[in-house]
Amino acid sequence: RTSFQTSKHNFHSNGINPTSQSLLNDISSHAKLEIKLRRNDYPMVDQGDYPWDFVAEPYVDTIISASVPTRVLLWSLHCIDVDGSKYEIISKHEGSEVRHRFTKVGSQYYLTVRETKQADSFKVFSLACKYVRREIRELTISDREIFLDALEVIHRLEFSDGVEKYGPKFRNYEYFVAKHLGRFTLEGYSAFHGGMSFITSHFGFIMELEQALQSIDESIALPYWEHTIDSVAFGMEWQSRSPIFKNDWFGEYPKTFSGQELHYWTEGRWAFLPVPNDKNAVEKNSFGRLNQSTNSDHSKYVGRSKSFCGLSTGDFLPGCKELNDALDTQDMNDFRAKIEDYTLSPLFGSVGGFWDCAVPLNDILKKYPSWVSTLKGILSQANNIWAEMTLNKKLVCPSNECEIGDPEPLCRCSNMSLDLNLNCSYESAYKALEDSSVIESLSKNSFLRKFIYAEKNESVVNDRTNINLSFPALSKKEGEDLIVFLSRFFIRPPKSSPLASYLVSPNDPLFGPIHSSWLKLLAHQQLKTNLYVNWTDDGGGLKYGHGINDALPFRNFSRSDTSDHYYSNKELLDMMNIKNIELSYTY
Repeated sequence: RTSFQTSKHNFHSNGINPTSQSLLNDISSHAKLEIKLRRNDYPMVDQGDYPWDFVAEPYVDTIISASVPTRVLLWSLHCIDVDGSKYEIISKHEGSEVRHRFTKVGSQYYLTVRETKQADSFKVFSLACKYVRREIRELTISDREIFLDALEVIHRLEFSDGVEKYGPKFRNYEYFVAKHLGRFTLEGYSAFHGGMSFITSHFGFIMELEQALQSIDESIALPYWEHTIDSVAFGMEWQSRSPIFKNDWFGEYPKTFSGQELHYWTEGRWAFLPVPNDKNAVEKNSFGRLNQSTNSDHSKYVGRSKSFCGLSTGDFLPGCKELNDALDTQDMNDFRAKIEDYTLSPLFGSVGGFWDCAVPLNDILKKYPSWVSTLKGILSQANNIWAEMTLNKKLVCPSNECEIGDPEPLCRCSNMSLDLNLNCSYESAYKALEDSSVIESLSKNSFLRKFIYAEKNESVVNDRTNINLSFPALSKKEGEDLIVFLSRFFIRPPKSSPLASYLVSPNDPLFGPIHSSWLKLLAHQQLKTNLYVNWTDDGGGLKYGHGINDALPFRNFSRSDTSDHYYSNKELLDMMNIKNIELSYTY
């Protein structure tokens, strides 16, 4: 058990402060004395795999009692603060229980319990003061309402007004969207995706979100959404039956109006939830919305769709297989791929959805029922493919500023080489998809490997990318027909929800609970498998942010850190170790 030695920080990965360890070494114990911690509204948190005995939640009344309630004991409580200082909080309180409200998040406490009749009979227990993140359905009604009310404030209040009212830790929806979106089109990559920095950066985003919520109400711990529950319990009906998608939780799927599906909420907690708008932003769509440039949605409001342009996504919610695959990993690189590529990518697509495609999809499976799995797999990755087409200069996006009511073609990205192949043969369709970099994107997408087989053709060197694609679940003719269909589908991007447009996913209220869920899996792996970390991504000038020593725009995550120092990936990686006593949360 070692700790990273960094220039300004020293986070102890075994969870024990050296001052605290010396205290433990000096005390005697009475093995028969046992205690329990509880809140009136939740059962005791099991911390059996951690280097402390109990976790005490901050800013709530904690009841500490003897396992045998009739025993009269003397209770003393000391705190070892983050700076190593020690002070007494409770001195020799007599009774069968003691109550205390803990406030020093990330600090270690020591509780000494003595038998009143035997002065030399005592035992010392270690306590960690941490927020406890629970599954959203496990929260009490009161705590869930407190959380959702605070989250709504973050999604509606202007940044400056929030800072003035709640203090410097407040962040709002526009802050998170702009930061997460970054300068993707201009720089040609995201510092937060496509590599190991996904793990550290999204730990950072969730820490910032949780601290913003706590600036509104200091008792809040960011809950997580365990979507495998919905996958197992509700099957293809999760969109209509899960309590997650109730109007007073995270919003029902928008209904139809005059025969047309609305893609934003008109009732409930999230009705008319705003999309940030900034026509001076470096990254935006043609309507000035903070959105990926490929997404021409002009709506002022956040929403979702339960389909890919009419093709239901109800059977595409990641479930137990994806969860078990992540839990089978032994190193952080593999864990990152299982989460980012195999779980979150299809999850964001299926929950968010998109609409207004170049070709309708609602009836396509009636003609080609064998396509169902392969096509839905490709559609779940469509926004990634369009993003790569943009970076490869294959999509032409409007340079003009559009207003609602302007002609659609003037305000949407398009691929002219595909426009010319609407009724083409398989050979010309394949060539057009090659020229548009779609074939290359499909072949290297790790999630799609279970749907697509890519083989290099070394004999072709001139006008082809020398990649032969085939579809294992389809016959040769069905595969060729699918290629022709894709040449029409990838003419232009559809309008997309924030979740499906993953770079602006913080605009959806589910962003935090979704990411909090996989951070729980990471905590489990850190406790059970001691995940091996082999950071191979290069950073520096070409892809700054991906290197282990590159700094990311996050700071002040622990009470011991009050500097303006931005954390490196290395520091964030060590800080997020679930055994780190200064880490503010547990699960």
